[in-house]
Order: sequence, then structure tokens, then C-alpha cells
Amino acid sequence: MNTPDTPFENKVELPEWLCIYEDQAYTTDDISDEDAAYLAQLPKVRTLSLNPNEYRLVGCLGDFNRLTDAGLHYLHDMTQLEELDLGWYHRITNAGLANLRGMTKMRKLGLYGCDRITNAGLTHLRGMTQMQELNLAGCDRITGAGLANLHRMTQLKKLNFFGCQRITDLGLLRLCRHTPQLRELNIWGCDRVTWFFGFLPLKALLPKCYIHYDDEKPTSFYEWAKVIAAGILLGVIFILLKHLFFISNS
Repeated sequence: MNTPDTPFENKVELPEWLCIYEDQAYTTDDISDEDAAYLAQLPKVRTLSLNPNEYRLVGCLGDFNRLTDAGLHYLHDMTQLEELDLGWYHRITNAGLANLRGMTKMRKLGLYGCDRITNAGLTHLRGMTQMQELNLAGCDRITGAGLANLHRMTQLKKLNFFGCQRITDLGLLRLCRHTPQLRELNIWGCDRVTWFFGFLPLKALLPKCYIHYDDEKPTSFYEWAKVIAAGILLGVIFILLKHLFFISNS
């Protein structure tokens, strides 16, 4: 059994799968809801990783199905947490994320692979205004509209939407207007994010941000013709709207 060091007022014995170092705690195995009960004994931990993949050999990487929303109940009062990794726990849903609502000091959150999370789940993250790194890779039920729940995360520096196929150009652009400090954005596999209406405007909006994007820019004459035609159409629409606005005010 491991015995926690200085961060804990009372010496308590913890299971072998739970490791403690200063104010950090991490698991070395897939945990269950019953195992999660031990987490309530860690009142001073600021960093908590429940994803053991980081500490395994590459050949042993896997997904996890034992921890559910019921287990996340034990995290409810851990409002001191600043970093939390729940990656690849597929049974976590929107209801489970409600237990994170009070973690307003959160700076780094990993929900990658939690593919049951939807827009409704993101509402529980609204109060995390100090967030700097958010990983939602593989959360493919999230749509562009759901990103409005992240608008208050103005300190974001790293954002991962890998494989989020329902995220749109408009949803991303609206979000990134609120994240001027963003330095890395992963939209690889976001099929509804286009090169012309998504990637290019994002590059203009965030010139210091490195954007991971898999869709290549137009190469053939036909592809470029479509881009130019779209640009001309947008220009014409802008001129007409400006003209109508001028007439209505004259």
C-alpha cells in the first residue's frame, strides 16, 4: 500500500494502483466506481490523472469501461483540482460531468475519448474560466453550437478537437474570437471544417496559433475556380448588403 506524503493532514493507506507525488496523484490501472471512493481522501491534490495509459508500455494501451458517472460523484468536492485527466473512460456521460461544475480553478482538462459527451455536458464546464488546455478529441457528439459553452475560457492556449466531426466553421470561429492566447489548435478529422471558410479565417484570426488540419488546400484548376467563385459571391453579397444599408439610411 502507498502512504501519502506531505500534502495530507492524516496518514491513510491507499491502494497500489494509486500513486502520490507531492500534490499530484495518478492511477496505474483502470479503476472502477468503487475504487474512485479513495479519491475523496485526497483533499490537497491539485493534479489528478485517472488515465493509466501514460504509465503503460505502448503495446498495453487501452480503453476503459469500469469508471462511470457514479464514480465521478467522489470527485464532486475536489474543487481544488487544477488538472484532471479522464481520457478514454467511455461510460462517462453529461450527468457525470455535473460533478466537475465546482472546479473553477481548472487549468487543464482531458476528456478525450469520452464519446458519450454532448453539448449539454459542456454546460458544466462554463465556470472553468481559468482553463488553459482542453482536450475533447474523439468527443464526436459535440457540435459547433455546443462550443458556445466554452466562450468564457479566454485564457485557452491549447485546444484539441481531433475527430470531432460535427464541429463547424462558424462554431469554431465564434469560439476563437474569445481565445486570443490560443497557441495550438487541433482540428484534424473535423470533416465539417472547410479550408476556405474555416481554416483560412482561423489563421487570420489567430496568426500565432499552430493549427493541425488535415484537409489540403486546393491544388487543381477546378478546385481553385470553386474557391475564387465563392470569394466573388461573398464579395457581391457584401456589396449588396452595404448598398441596401446605405439606401435605408438615406
